Amino acid sequence: MSAVAHEKGESGNTRGAVRAYAAPSLFYVAVFVGLAALTALTVLQSTFDLGKLNMLLGVGIATLKALLVLGFFMHLAWDNKFYAYIVVTAIFFVGVFYTYTTNDTEKRGLRDPDQSGKILPATGAPAPGGFSP
Repeated sequence: MSAVAHEKGESGNTRGAVRAYAAPSLFYVAVFVGLAALTALTVLQSTFDLGKLNMLLGVGIATLKALLVLGFFMHLAWDNKFYAYIVVTAIFFVGVFYTYTTNDTEKRGLRDPDQSGKILPATGAPAPGGFSP
C-alpha cells in the first residue's frame, strides 16, 4: 500500500533520510469519503436532542475525523511510531481534562446551592452557572 524510499548517507545509515510515502489515489479518495460521511453524521446528529450524549457524540465524531487526517493525510500511520504515541498521549490528556470539566459543570449546582437554577432578582435572568440538579 505504501512505498518507503530510504536515502543512505555516507556512513551507510538511514539517519536523517527523507521518506516518501506513496498510496493509490483511490485510497485517499476513500479517506476523503469517510471524512465527508463523518461530517454528514455530525450535521445529522445536531438535528436530534440526545441530552448529555450530544456533546460526547460530537467530540467522538470529531476525534475520529482528526485521527483519519492525522493517520493518512499526514502519514502518521507510516511514520515513526513515537509520533503516534505522542498523539495518543495528547488525546488521552484531552479526555482527562474534558472529563474533569464536564464533572465540574454538571455537579456545580449540587455542591453550591447559589449556583442551582437561581434567578437574579434585579434582572430576572438565570444566575451564572445555573445548572438545575
